Amino acid sequence: MSAGSTRFSDRDEPQQYLRQGRVLVRCPRCADCAVASSGRVTCLSCGYAKEYAPETRPGAPCYAGLELWLQTPCRGRVLWAYNAEHLDFLERYVRAFIREREPNRNGSLASRLPAWLKDAKNRDAVLGCCATLRVRLRKVACYEIDAGQRRVADSDHVH
Repeated sequence: MSAGSTRFSDRDEPQQYLRQGRVLVRCPRCADCAVASSGRVTCLSCGYAKEYAPETRPGAPCYAGLELWLQTPCRGRVLWAYNAEHLDFLERYVRAFIREREPNRNGSLASRLPAWLKDAKNRDAVLGCCATLRVRLRKVACYEIDAGQRRVADSDHVH
């Protein structure tokens, strides 16, 4: 498929799905990546773990009062994502040359994106910033895989 024929179809995905599952945040202890999930923030790097009250502010690059891990300056603003699924959504939307929406629907993710992110003149810059976030995401995935293997290896030595 050529780049010009890329199509995005808004399935009226509710904003709420972004808040389910894992949100990647900056650890308040070591500044590495931590995971906020099910009322708890946990860092694989330093072992930080704390209960929290999930709260978000629309448009703010933080979660539960913690700075989001996936954020980068972009066109004088901040491009941010809660997790890999949110970043995937943003990339699909921005990459698309044809964006279809259900009429009279104002609760979808696409309807809530800021105008600067939707603007075609910013497409290349925003996709470049998405690539920057994708690199940060890969570093986290590699660390989580490595940490998981260490946990398995540690359990092999328990008698």
